[in-house]
Amino acid sequence: MEITSSAMLKPAPTPTPHPLAGEKVPLTAFDRAAFDVFVPMVFAYRAPAPSSEAVKEGLRMAVATYPLAAGRLAVDVAVDGQGRRCRRRVLHVNDEGALVLDATVEADLDAVLAANVATDLYPAPPEHSFGAALLQVQLTRFRCGGLVVGLIVHHHVFDGHSTSAFCATWARAVRDGEAFSVPSPCLDRAITSVPRSPPAPVFDHRSIEFKVGNKSSDSSGAAATAGDMPMEKITNIGVRFTAKFVAELKARVGGRCSTFECILAHAWKKITAARGLKPEEFTRVRVAVNCRRRANPPAPADLFGNMVLWAFPRLQVRRLLSSSYRDVVGAIRAAVARVDGEYIQSFVDYVEAADARGEELAATAPEPGETLCPDLEVDSWLGFRFHEMDLGTGPPAAVLSPNLPIEGLMILVPASGGGVDLLVALADDHAQAFEQICYSDSSGAAATAGDMPMEKITNIGVRFTAKFVAELKARVGGRCSTFECILAHAWKKITAARGLKPEEFTRVRVAVNCRRRANPPAPADLFGNMVLWAFPRLQVRRLLSSSYRDVVGAIRAAVARVDGEYIQSFVDYVEAADARGEELAATAAEPGETLCPDLEVDSWLGFRFHEMDLGTGPPAAVLSPDLPIEGLMILVPAGGGGGGVDLKVK
Repeated sequence: MEITSSAMLKPAPTPTPHPLAGEKVPLTAFDRAAFDVFVPMVFAYRAPAPSSEAVKEGLRMAVATYPLAAGRLAVDVAVDGQGRRCRRRVLHVNDEGALVLDATVEADLDAVLAANVATDLYPAPPEHSFGAALLQVQLTRFRCGGLVVGLIVHHHVFDGHSTSAFCATWARAVRDGEAFSVPSPCLDRAITSVPRSPPAPVFDHRSIEFKVGNKSSDSSGAAATAGDMPMEKITNIGVRFTAKFVAELKARVGGRCSTFECILAHAWKKITAARGLKPEEFTRVRVAVNCRRRANPPAPADLFGNMVLWAFPRLQVRRLLSSSYRDVVGAIRAAVARVDGEYIQSFVDYVEAADARGEELAATAPEPGETLCPDLEVDSWLGFRFHEMDLGTGPPAAVLSPNLPIEGLMILVPASGGGVDLLVALADDHAQAFEQICYSDSSGAAATAGDMPMEKITNIGVRFTAKFVAELKARVGGRCSTFECILAHAWKKITAARGLKPEEFTRVRVAVNCRRRANPPAPADLFGNMVLWAFPRLQVRRLLSSSYRDVVGAIRAAVARVDGEYIQSFVDYVEAADARGEELAATAAEPGETLCPDLEVDSWLGFRFHEMDLGTGPPAAVLSPDLPIEGLMILVPAGGGGGGVDLKVK
């Protein structure tokens, strides 16, 4: 990637100065409770995409409509009601502008869409927010003519609702050009924070939205067990739940249930299970709640700023994992319902009273590098108007996954076809466990899988000659095992034959012999079971477009993760579960199940069939058994010698 230009873009001129021009607008109670961070959003557009000049001109018109976006965070000295001089954070509406970067990439956009990684596609957040542009944009052009629009906005200026409205206005300005009709959003942020006289807080907000003084770990909205975690130990993963999967979750809840509620209930259950928490521990989710309609009186729907508080559904791990989806959704609803008009007014009054006492309030919002475990935080973008981010050539082809710097932070994003993308940051070992169970129901069977009548499942056998295997190895390049190249080939071809959607994900459950991988190694002649599984996983688009070398690399990387540490962790987990009296059920597929879009492979290539010589020579053939599970493959040395491979697949 090459950054070709960097400029500060001023708002488009208006016939008369905006009433806020030059003002120093104090941060509201809601602003002060928000994350003190820049939040990224990344939109990808296929060719033909609008020109960068058109996008920039639309941005200038949008910023003129929302002049706070062109201002800067600053510190002002004011006199409070008791005559004391105090420093306060303000938004200086000084029209300094938005930072815009132009970049080019010598690659095709499809490669980025397949990886669903937005690294380097939005501006790097500045170290210090004071004096920095509060809106920063990067326009990245690809060799194919595609465009990625990446932006970061400071959360003290925009909440999610405001960001969505701003982006929709920007897109409309690009589409309409000179015919753009300037909207009149509500910019009077002060209306969100009008206290009673005298202030009368009735809830202890110090233990929820704020703590007094510097960052501490007690009685805050952050998990008391939360700590710092090196960024390299946090893994960002994305999981797509199809519209069918969402419908099945809603059916499990029963009655009326929102997509947000059922996905959150499912994610909370599965992430908690993946973390291996003790049954007696408690876990909660910090749920962002838009307060515009909940306040009394309600705030305007087009209010630009922050007006979000948080609900905290909380359950004991034992109860969460054993409860029905209906009960978990009920706990979420009950917590959200508590953020009502009375609660919101109490929050505003609390901040007013704390300011009058001269207290310094610090938000409990977590900071980059924190781990929330055993808790979670969720932001929902499901109501965002992404379809309105049409720059004139159609809505975004994708909303790419930004880097989430806080372990336990989740974002729900609408996916094509009515599905939902869950973006979540987890500790490395928890992320791997979550990916293995995220589509499972309470029994551990794959939720995307279904039961299939046995007569609908066909067993087939394919022979790959030694010459064909050698050609595959040549395509991979370098050293490559027969197993790796055959699996890469079969994964590609079966996925293509299934006609899966490009945006779906597919994975292979690969049996891994752990005897030599354990620490210390087990005897090679150990009689019994000592197999675990690796789960290479790729988006369909990426799998089908990738080279054999890259697919083999994904397989190797997954298998490498089944190392001594992982094996010991597995043994320890079972021991701890037994001590807690938990009943464990294996996730192995059952006869009649369909694994689609996934596969499972067992390799018999290392089996000593030549030693099955009963005195008259080795077997003439190893016949194909009936495979009762759709998507199950077995690799067997081909009969007659010669180094070929028979692939048996259902």
